[in-house]
Amino acid sequence: MYGKYASEIWRSVGFFYVAVKPHILFVCGRNKRRSPTAVNVYRNDQRFTVYSAGISGTSGHQINQKDIHWADVIFVFE
Repeated sequence: MYGKYASEIWRSVGFFYVAVKPHILFVCGRNKRRSPTAVNVYRNDQRFTVYSAGISGTSGHQINQKDIHWADVIFVFE
């Protein structure tokens, strides 16, 4: 459920909905340049919570099921 502002996402907590910052996951091949750069650009933006991952087995952090469930939006750089 989306809120009044584009950066708000409302999540159900029991019988209530609360506004939270969207979780954005940036994904690239090896998590070396593109996705970490995107995280650095948005790290201090108070509207979002950001994280990065890679798809390669040699990635600094290889994407996993937990990352996918955590993310509200996933941007893939390839």
